[in-house]
Amino acid sequence: MRLLTLENIALSYGSDELFSGLSLTIESSRRYALIGPNGVGKSTLARIIAARLEPTEGICRRETGVHITYVPQVPLYDEDLSVLDALNSPWEPLHSNLREAEDQLSRIDDGTEPGEMERIMAGYQKARDAWDAIGGDHLVERGKGYLEALGLPGPYDRSAGSLSGGETGLLALASALAEEPDLLILDEPGNHLDFEGLAWLEAFLLRYKGTLLIIS
Repeated sequence: MRLLTLENIALSYGSDELFSGLSLTIESSRRYALIGPNGVGKSTLARIIAARLEPTEGICRRETGVHITYVPQVPLYDEDLSVLDALNSPWEPLHSNLREAEDQLSRIDDGTEPGEMERIMAGYQKARDAWDAIGGDHLVERGKGYLEALGLPGPYDRSAGSLSGGETGLLALASALAEEPDLLILDEPGNHLDFEGLAWLEAFLLRYKGTLLIIS
């Protein structure tokens, strides 16, 4: 199954062109590597693939419902968040949508118009499906397990601002793994891992059923 296609992608900053004429197709359950020296635009291309950046030219076609997660080399978190809240931050919008839909659903009564009832039911189902698609009810449990496996044990109520750069990288990686996306993009994933953490990640990725794009 095709997840996304890029056609003749170009990216420029003013008069400086980073790359142009790039085309690629990413299929499901495949392994891809993006390899090259620093400064050639690998991370920038990854951000375009993950819909975090729009190209200057070209067409991006992503299949409906495809879930893409990108782990940058240097993740940034609000220092006021706890480690647990930072872990949850990527999927918090989906969780908030579900809570709001559940609240609207609870307000339905005998006086609710049929059309309004259908709208609320449809909205709830859409929010529920989006949450279930990433296994939302088990995300926190999975995320904590990945934090421990990668070498970042609790307590998780401490400030995310207290983490070192390497620990912040582990936090972002654990959060991404917990989502189990269709396409997982890892930008230099070994940078913040010790030997045991790297061995665990390699074993995990060998078993991973989704598509992987690893940048080096």
